[in-house]
Amino acid sequence: MSGLQTGKCVDFNHTVKTCEIFAWCPLERDDKPPNPPLLTGTENLTVLVKNNIQFPKFNFIKRNIDSHITSSYLNQCVFNRSTDPECPIFRLKDIIEEAEEDFQKMAIHVTL
Repeated sequence: MSGLQTGKCVDFNHTVKTCEIFAWCPLERDDKPPNPPLLTGTENLTVLVKNNIQFPKFNFIKRNIDSHITSSYLNQCVFNRSTDPECPIFRLKDIIEEAEEDFQKMAIHVTL
């Protein structure tokens, strides 16, 4: 459940009631997952994570892409805890596995 419960019992459908929640988006329904899964074949897509954290009061700045990391390195690297721990580019499958989830199972339940 994502969101705060409002305390109201509302109709989920014509036979089931549920606790209403206050949330940004409606809850996903997974009673009819898409076939084939929407994310089939996307395991190797990559995401660049770039961040810059500043605490001016403490004169502290931290980036995940340090000045010694070059464009040519970024064009060819993919994060690997052993061989490329500084690479900020992650495969979707690796992100899901780090969260101890199964990519194929998640691919079925994603909605657009």
